[in-house]
Amino acid sequence: MATTAWPLGWRAPQAFPDYTGRQTYLLGQAPVAPYRIGGINAVEAWKIPGGKGQNMQVVSSEVDHWSFSHLDLPKPYLEIQHPTNPALVGSHDTASAGIIASRENGFGTTGIAQATELGFMDWGQDRLIQLAERLHAGNVVQIGVHYLYPAIPQVGCATDCYMPVEYNAVVRDTIAYMTEEKGIHVVLAAANGNINLDAAYFNGFLTARNSTPVVFTQGRSTPSPGSERAIPNTVAVLTYSVGARTSRPPAIPKTTRTVPTPTRSAAPLQPTRSLRAWSLLCKA
Repeated sequence: MATTAWPLGWRAPQAFPDYTGRQTYLLGQAPVAPYRIGGINAVEAWKIPGGKGQNMQVVSSEVDHWSFSHLDLPKPYLEIQHPTNPALVGSHDTASAGIIASRENGFGTTGIAQATELGFMDWGQDRLIQLAERLHAGNVVQIGVHYLYPAIPQVGCATDCYMPVEYNAVVRDTIAYMTEEKGIHVVLAAANGNINLDAAYFNGFLTARNSTPVVFTQGRSTPSPGSERAIPNTVAVLTYSVGARTSRPPAIPKTTRTVPTPTRSAAPLQPTRSLRAWSLLCKA
């Protein structure tokens, strides 16, 4: 019988435990201690044809990328990198990729859309435009970064103010094109800064009515008011993305005129709310 020769220092997959039983966010809405909220019920979505992400393509956009040689993760079907300073392997996107698409193979973890193809985009405004032109209706993009602003005192943030990337006008217009014109689903992090996105200072710029048709996500089990504006009605947000909005949003506040510093989103301790969208998309 033929045997597989593994690189020096590696163990065969059979030597790794199966951690799927610890992924309580895959289960139903009943909380599992010590967590305060339940899961996304992905296990039920898996019973539906296509519910495991078959014939689906997801692109993860971060400032680092998952290990493309990881035994439990797919190799990228698409890769868009900075031409001279490409992203390096990092734990953040490796964790994101695992939550999204780690394989159903009896070891490691099991992704919510474990059968999907997974691509990577090194985060950047120009590369987001490139990505928009290469994707098609039904594709999904996960943006796991925030923009860091030095201060937004009008909302009580004196330093290190993390805002959704959609707060930047160029990114907002690009996402609007992706969602409204091309039918691409966009899921992005929104609450690392613990800032009320419905604050009067933003002039409605980030409310559900005026924002682009994008799913905002976060990983806090007890979020502050306004920090998870799209989460309670995710199905409506996804439905909203089907129709085009012809009205222009309110004027963007002056603090977004500068190009901020991109930072990755902190990995949630229990990413149940953040990933509710994935289970819904798996059903499509």
